[in-house]
Amino acid sequence: LDLGEFDVAIAIPGSVDQYRIEFQAAAIAPKSTAEKLKPLLEQYKTRIRDMILATAQTLTANNITDPHQAWLKSEIIGNLSKMLKTRDIRDVVFSNYNFERR
Repeated sequence: LDLGEFDVAIAIPGSVDQYRIEFQAAAIAPKSTAEKLKPLLEQYKTRIRDMILATAQTLTANNITDPHQAWLKSEIIGNLSKMLKTRDIRDVVFSNYNFERR
């Protein structure tokens, strides 16, 4: 399930460093429920986008360098599950992931 493309600037508190991440996000759900979730994803598209951007902006210096982005994935899964009122979101995957330090 496509969640969109994201480009996020992240300021690290107490540091002059700023990070920028770009990625395409998708949610993984069982085929049996994926079709039921598609209309909800469209209905909440703006809220989902805002949630993912806000979550990504709270990444810490330790979390941002995690090659698996486990913290970001778990936060998105939890927030998305609450928003859609479902337990069927199994995972979130990122593609075209780009990370740079400025």
